Amino acid sequence: MIEENKVNRIITASVLMALSSTGFAEGNPWLLTPGDVDINISYVNQDADSFYLADKETDIDIVQNTVWLGVKYGISDDLALDFKTGYAKNKFKGASDVSDRTDSTLGLTWRFNDEFISDNNYPSAALRFAIIAAGSYDVGTVNAIGDGASGFETSLLLGRAITDKFAVSGEIGYRNRDNSVPDELLLTVNTFYNVSNQFSVSAGYYYVDSDSNLDIAGPGFSPDKFPIVDEDSETVSLGASFQINDSMYIGLDIAKVIDGRNTSKNDITAINYGYTF
Repeated sequence: MIEENKVNRIITASVLMALSSTGFAEGNPWLLTPGDVDINISYVNQDADSFYLADKETDIDIVQNTVWLGVKYGISDDLALDFKTGYAKNKFKGASDVSDRTDSTLGLTWRFNDEFISDNNYPSAALRFAIIAAGSYDVGTVNAIGDGASGFETSLLLGRAITDKFAVSGEIGYRNRDNSVPDELLLTVNTFYNVSNQFSVSAGYYYVDSDSNLDIAGPGFSPDKFPIVDEDSETVSLGASFQINDSMYIGLDIAKVIDGRNTSKNDITAINYGYTF
C-alpha cells in the first residue's frame, strides 16, 4: 500500500515552488496534517530579452526579482488554508526601476476524495477557492508588477500516487478580477519522482489563457489598457527539492516561457526554503 507521507515527501518542496509569480494557480490535493503549519520563503528571478508583441517576438531587456512568503495550515483531514504575498522589484531598460508589494491571495482547499482511504479507485481530488487582493504597485506600463486588480480564483485539483516514488498532479482553474481585467483559464500538470528519501525531482507544464482580444500596439490599445490585453503563456519547468529533516526543505526550479501573447519570454529561476511544524 502506498503511504500518504511518502507522497508528501515527494512533493513537499517541489509543489511549493514560486512560479505563481507568473500567474499560475497553485494547489494540490495532498494536504498538510491537521494542525501543521508550513512556512515557505521563495526568491524568484525572471529575466527576459524577448517579448511577445501580440504573437510576434521582439527584443526587450527586463528583469524582475520577487521574494514570496507563503503560509499553509492544515485545518482538518480534508481542509487547508493557504496565504501568499510578496515584494517585487524590476528593471526595464530605458525606464526607472519599479518596486512594490505584489498581489496577495488567501485560499481554502477542500478535499472530497482521498485516494489513500477511499473505497473507490479514483485519484485524490479537491476544490480550491481563493480571494485575490491587488498589490500597491502602479499599472499602465509594460513592466508593471501586476494587473492591479482584486478578485477570486477557483480550481479543481487532482493527484495520483502511481507508486511510492512517482506521483502526478493537475489543476484546472478560473480567475476573475475587477477593473475590467480579462478572466483567465489556468492549467497545470506536474510530475514528481522520489530519487531517495530526501531528494526528489519534478517537471511541470503551465498554461494561462486570457479572455481578451486586445493586443499591445493593436487597434484600440493605449498605455492605460496594459492590464486588459490578451496575455497568454505556456511555460515548462524542471525542479529539484531536498528534505533536510522532518521539518525543513529546500528547492530549486528552472522554468522557461515557450510560447505566449503580449507577455515576456521569461527565463525563470526559483529558490525556496520551507519549514513545517
